[in-house]
Amino acid sequence: MKAVRRDDMTNKIDNGGAIAIKGFNYQKASIILVIINNYQRDGFSVIPEADDDFQVHVDGKNIFIQVKGEKSITLNKLVSKQIIEKNLVPGQDDDTRKIFVWDIGKSFQKELIENKIGNIISPLLKYSDADSKKVISDLNLDVNQQKRLGNQFLYKTPFTNDLTEAIKRLFGEMVIQELHINNESGRALLAELTLMIDQKSEIILHGDNYHEKVIDGEYLKNIFVRVEQFKMFDEILDKLPYNALKREKIKHERTKILIGHQNIKKKVKDDCGSLDLENLTEHELVNQIVEIVRSHDNTISNDNLMIAIATECLCELWGDEL
Repeated sequence: MKAVRRDDMTNKIDNGGAIAIKGFNYQKASIILVIINNYQRDGFSVIPEADDDFQVHVDGKNIFIQVKGEKSITLNKLVSKQIIEKNLVPGQDDDTRKIFVWDIGKSFQKELIENKIGNIISPLLKYSDADSKKVISDLNLDVNQQKRLGNQFLYKTPFTNDLTEAIKRLFGEMVIQELHINNESGRALLAELTLMIDQKSEIILHGDNYHEKVIDGEYLKNIFVRVEQFKMFDEILDKLPYNALKREKIKHERTKILIGHQNIKKKVKDDCGSLDLENLTEHELVNQIVEIVRSHDNTISNDNLMIAIATECLCELWGDEL
């Protein structure tokens, strides 16, 4: 497969005012796929780069996941490259283990047994009895390790390690989960999740304290709620007395809020308690919130950015009232 150059990818995904999704790769795409499919579940959390490539906690269960973005995975590769062995190390005997791949050798694929229902993603692939015996023999697994092997599955992702394809497929997954996204809001969501995964991955563990590396479900739910509010943002913007050019510039500034202006937006929203949300017009409300933005941060000189922050605050305020 022809490699995709990073500068080519940037040109393909940074258009129409969208945020460039920098540093996006197969492992992060795999984590985001799991997040999209599970973020609404109670107690869901994900830990990147912990005891394995990433770890998921849901329904009181720990799931350890290895991600391998190479072509034509075979059982021999899984054994010789210590992929199976490494995935058996962390956690307890009853924990679930998964190896995410995008390409499986044809002969090996035929030997695998499909399990249509998985805990966090489906369908899963299980080793045949013959392959399990071979792994046990080749790796000289003891009784506990054999039990762990029994809880290990393969999962073939719906995208390859081609970044453009992965991004398109993740958009499709968001639609399947009935997230009301457009091109701009979807890319903003992927950008924020990518940034958060990068930040959490870089945190160095000290002993068994994973707290700082956890991306928890409440944070994820808030992200997805904000993305859902993109539609309301456009509806409010259409009622403001601006021409098409200014509206597009305000939309462009809005994509920056997810990444760099969450703190100021939160402070501004906290100070909006006295606004008459039911009786004032959209224009009057946005103008009042812009003044609150100025009172909190007089270094913001970009008028379009202030309007974008104010409009998003209004979206959240109305969302809280509904």
